[in-house]
Parts: sequence; structure tokens; C-alpha cells
Amino acid sequence: MWSVPEDVFDDEIAKHYEQRWPEVFHPDVVEPIVDFLAERANGGPALEFAVGTGRVALPLSRRGIRVDGIEISHAMVRQLREKAGAEEIDVTVGDMATTQLASRYRLV
Repeated sequence: MWSVPEDVFDDEIAKHYEQRWPEVFHPDVVEPIVDFLAERANGGPALEFAVGTGRVALPLSRRGIRVDGIEISHAMVRQLREKAGAEEIDVTVGDMATTQLASRYRLV
């Protein structure tokens, strides 16, 4: 039986998400990830599942890659929207396993 995932990232968790796990937001961790993904996107659009607060999507977007995201948590999207450059990222709130988008992507 198929079930809809639960959104466990409420406002309190989303607000402190980056402070709870600072090591995964450190540039020494993020930059190699973004380097790898940008190379594979090769200038084409990218879709990020569980885009969250934009840890990967924002720096990838700053490199000129159009990034869309799917995120189940409204609270995480609100945190993303408070950041510079977030207006460049189109986020659809939904379950990444079942949400369908009309666009095609070079990188997912």
C-alpha cells in the first residue's frame, strides 16, 4: 500500500536546521558537491529533490545553472526563500516520489 510521507520538518526544525548540522553546510563539503554537479549539468537545467534550505541549489544557481526543486516541507521552503538568490529557484512543494513537473532536466 502506498502512503504519503510525513512532513517532519516543522518551523522549529527548519529554523535551526543549518545550526544543527553545520558540518554539511561548510564550504569544504558543499563546494566539491557543487563542482561535481555543475560539471554534469553542463549548463543545462537541474532538479534537486528535497531542496530544503538551498544548501546545494543556491550555489549551483550562482554558477548559472537553472535549478528547480521539490520539497515536502513548507517550513524548509520558507527558510530557503529568506536567502539571497532564492528567487531564482522554482520550488514545488510535494512528495519527491510522486510529484511530476512539466520541465525536463539535464541533471536530477
